[in-house]
Amino acid sequence: MSQEETTENQPHVLVVDDSRLMRVAVKKILKKDYRLTEAEDGEEGWDKLSKDDSIQVVISDLSMPNMDGFGLLEKIRTSSDARIKDIPVIIITGVEDDDITRTRALDCGASDFVTKPFDSVQLLARTKAHAQHGQTSRKLTEVSSELEKNTIIDPLTGLANKRHFMTKGAECTAFSKRHNAPVSILRLDIDKFESFFVKFGRHAADAAIKSIASILLSSLRKEDAAARIGLAKFALILVNSNPLGVSNLAKRIQSEIGELGFGFKESPVRLTVSIGISSTEVMSDNDFEKLIDMVEEQLAIAHNKGGNTIEFAKDGIAETTPSAVSQSEDPVPVQTDEIVSDEPPDLETAVVMATDKNQQETLVPHIKIILKKILPLLEFCNERMGLDIDEIIEKLKSRL
Repeated sequence: MSQEETTENQPHVLVVDDSRLMRVAVKKILKKDYRLTEAEDGEEGWDKLSKDDSIQVVISDLSMPNMDGFGLLEKIRTSSDARIKDIPVIIITGVEDDDITRTRALDCGASDFVTKPFDSVQLLARTKAHAQHGQTSRKLTEVSSELEKNTIIDPLTGLANKRHFMTKGAECTAFSKRHNAPVSILRLDIDKFESFFVKFGRHAADAAIKSIASILLSSLRKEDAAARIGLAKFALILVNSNPLGVSNLAKRIQSEIGELGFGFKESPVRLTVSIGISSTEVMSDNDFEKLIDMVEEQLAIAHNKGGNTIEFAKDGIAETTPSAVSQSEDPVPVQTDEIVSDEPPDLETAVVMATDKNQQETLVPHIKIILKKILPLLEFCNERMGLDIDEIIEKLKSRL
């Protein structure tokens, strides 16, 4: 039901109202100066706003079927697209709407209000003011986007941005080909982050993202890299690493994040994360794009299982590492500090972990199990090679 004026250089306004009479009234007032698009409810309005980047102002009713004005506001203000997130939204209110309703609309991100029945001067003035603001914001966003292309740092977290992550990943896989050194990618998404954002606001959301970024940075070696590649999306590049070792790292990261409380002090909540892992060890070649495709597949599996899960491919077979914290529809209250226990690594992996300072602590809980496994080998070597380590073997037996 969209009708647009033919003058392409006029400011573009989206009118969202389930009342045809109201849409006609708005069009009658604005049609000379603005190009108009109409939508009958929030769902249709969101669809048109998402697909048409020329829209500069949204005028919306509150009471509508399917998705009302509050729902549309929340979708707009929590969008990862800066153009949509910052667009001016003028809310149409009626005489029956009280201060509580208007306050709620402001909290959801309303830019301004017009009251039914509205006069032409009021509507024209408010639309003009916000159209000019929209044009200025759009230009600033374009400049900001251009500047971001020329930098490698995410300003909120201090991590690398997506552009640098892609460059770094290509370099690491090229190094892997030359030196036969495995490279792993760990992808992490914060579960139900949009719900958390809506409930607690931008300040709490930014604080959560920064805290999680700090955990990721503290988990890396000098040769590794961490990046924020989306609103609540992170990626790690891990050089000379195997899937099982990265899985142990992922469990530790997941546990540390799960212990943090976010939101209001009086009612903190615990966020969970979904993690996907891929490695060049389980690939026929070291192509970075294929490595990315593999890790996104693992992450999708984790999401499909309800989140709060680690998925990785080992020897070509996808394996699941569930977390001790159950994932619900919304962020869950902090109740326990339970930590997931790791499965002991195989001997070959244990040797690799023992030589890696960043993984030695992960190996400590499994020392006794590993020693029990190698005792028969030590006894055999002592007997055949005359190593004279009988006392050492007996001490090991008594300790174990």
